Amino acid sequence: MSACGILVWTMISLVYVPFIAIFTLFLFAPSTGSEGMKTSPTEKKAAVIQNGSQNAESDYRAILSFIKNKYRQIKEEDAKNISKYLVEYGKKNQVDPKFAAAVIARESSFNKEAVSKTGAKGLGQIKDFNFDMLSIKDPFSIQENVSGLTQYLRTMLDKWQSQIDNGPQSVNHPVQPASQLEKVRLSLASYYKGFTAVNKDGGTFDEKTKGYVDDILVYYDEIMNQKL
Repeated sequence: MSACGILVWTMISLVYVPFIAIFTLFLFAPSTGSEGMKTSPTEKKAAVIQNGSQNAESDYRAILSFIKNKYRQIKEEDAKNISKYLVEYGKKNQVDPKFAAAVIARESSFNKEAVSKTGAKGLGQIKDFNFDMLSIKDPFSIQENVSGLTQYLRTMLDKWQSQIDNGPQSVNHPVQPASQLEKVRLSLASYYKGFTAVNKDGGTFDEKTKGYVDDILVYYDEIMNQKL
């Protein structure tokens, strides 16, 4: 090969060999895009719980099936109305209606006339002092109680989201959820005990509160897995 040919070949090698090496590294490098940043199933579930569902018909049928299969003492008309209003007000307040249904399952077993020993009333076992805030005049009305329940759940979720976004509100209220699922659990505990009480306790649950939260999440999974 002539000296000129050797020079040309050398110049081509200097340009293309590094290019091929870089391209090969890029082609076989581990993905750091969407595949490398997958959201866990539990966090996806937590996101659906607090943002609402996009499939109203499927949600309605899942809730109705759950009530009819597990709570056969509930009249069919009531079961249909509960399911309908859960979907309607779940959408309005951006709360998954299946999640709200799970709360009702734990609170009242879908008995619209339920009254607790402490005086909490209706499907969501709402206390009298919350009636005005939630625009409830008749706590035994399916529509009003479901509306109040979903509003209150939304309020609790928003309060804990504020703790995530802005940090703890004071040194006396130090809790900051570490994940969206923890936020959901703290919101359920707050529905049960009150936001201030849960925050003051440092986000730790006593045995009864933990059982309450766990029960609701089990009910939620059951509703999610209903065969339609």
